[in-house]
Amino acid sequence: MLTKNTNKKGKQILIELSLFIMLAAMMVGCTSKNYVPYETEAPGTTYESPADNKDNISLIEGSYDYDDLFDSPIPLDVAANFFAKVEAIWDEDDGDLWGIYLHAPLMFADAATRFAVANMPDPHGHLQRQGDVYVGTLPDGVIISNTASNFNDLLWGMMLWDHGGPTVEDIEEHDVVVMLIHEAFHVLQFNETVMRLNTEDLPHYANQFSPYLDYSADARILVFLEMKALKAAMLSDGDERLEAINDALSIRAERRRRYPEAYAGENLQEILEGLAVFTHILVFDSIKEFAICYFENRVEPMAEISGLGGQFPYFTGAAYALLLRDTGVNWQQGINLKTDLANLLKEALGIESLRPFEAIDVERYGYSEIAPVLQAFAEEFQRMRQAAKNFKEAPLLFIEGTWFFEYFAGYNEVISLPSGEPYQLDYLIFYSCEGNSFGSANWRLTMNARGFISIDGMAGLYVKLYEDIYVDENSMIAITPTWTLEITDDSYMIQLMVSGEIEIVRR
Repeated sequence: MLTKNTNKKGKQILIELSLFIMLAAMMVGCTSKNYVPYETEAPGTTYESPADNKDNISLIEGSYDYDDLFDSPIPLDVAANFFAKVEAIWDEDDGDLWGIYLHAPLMFADAATRFAVANMPDPHGHLQRQGDVYVGTLPDGVIISNTASNFNDLLWGMMLWDHGGPTVEDIEEHDVVVMLIHEAFHVLQFNETVMRLNTEDLPHYANQFSPYLDYSADARILVFLEMKALKAAMLSDGDERLEAINDALSIRAERRRRYPEAYAGENLQEILEGLAVFTHILVFDSIKEFAICYFENRVEPMAEISGLGGQFPYFTGAAYALLLRDTGVNWQQGINLKTDLANLLKEALGIESLRPFEAIDVERYGYSEIAPVLQAFAEEFQRMRQAAKNFKEAPLLFIEGTWFFEYFAGYNEVISLPSGEPYQLDYLIFYSCEGNSFGSANWRLTMNARGFISIDGMAGLYVKLYEDIYVDENSMIAITPTWTLEITDDSYMIQLMVSGEIEIVRR
């Protein structure tokens, strides 16, 4: 999750290529099964509506009239159905997975209108009850994203209704439920009673990212070998599983020996995001089903994309946690941001020594198949990275605002722009493949070929232009050999400036 700041004077930058929460997240801990993180949301609680009829409703400033709710951008019955499915999963778990009830505040939000539908009332009664849900318009200061977002002194697991094109109704039901459970767990991570964090233990924010994984074929290969070994472990049992786990741990140890700077940031991501993904197991029938589904849909596409350093810990953290769960040890007690889940698994299984990397049969994990692909990507990224040094001098398309990046096939992830620590050029420019698209409620940018995108953390999104750009007579479409920009809201238009740059402006 990222926030947005559009002050163009600054040059602070950041890229996040996935489901991701802010560094203020609290560490994972365990309490007794009877712990309820929010007094208002104990299982079976019936909520009293602040207003039961049309005549005494008092909505917050700028919110919808009662009659308009029936034409709201978020169908209330659809939202209520998703909330009910998640609640049923939480009820079935009954606190078993984490030793706590997972019931948490949830909310769908529409970025364009700021209209929201929640599963419970807010502490100050601004959200109004409509049937089984609570509705209202979120103030401008509330972050709207796929994240844990604070509204009226309560943290909510939030999911965007409109993803710059497809809405929640267009996404597979299974994926919607998974995402709601993911964001709900982030709420529990933020809750001080559940997660305890000494902020002095936080590594530098930039350590969350490993830019060398974009341009180093060696590092990319080691990451994929570890992930494939973890997949093999999750799909096997007994001695075969133990063998694959030993290989995964050994590959990990070798990679961290070669790239020690990655250690803290990867652990951070595995705890913050990997454990949220681990909680997805509530929606899967088995660890094997999870491994196959997640690997095919999320891991395999990572071979030819940038930002691998921010993505793979989602899988590795979840995988080590799932394998730990199967050992039966009490591994969840006292987890913090320095916890190494792989080391916990090593200790739980009594593995005293790891293998030298040279002794591992890497062909077991498809080395000959994946190495050329990863090598080719790294070489191309290096070429593009070199070309990007003069990127800021090239003509630019400037797009300001919150936007969405369709990163993996079938997934829609949010990228917005925060103020914060400055970052080096590696994070400013990233590679984008054909078919990747960006969008908002007003526009959509689709990559026609491979190219690179620039992010200015205080300004917006930049895309390199070409001399042979074409803008249609209605100023609604711009086309170059690399990308196509389409305006989807006719109150906006594409404006070509004297400098040769173009921008999206209101008509």
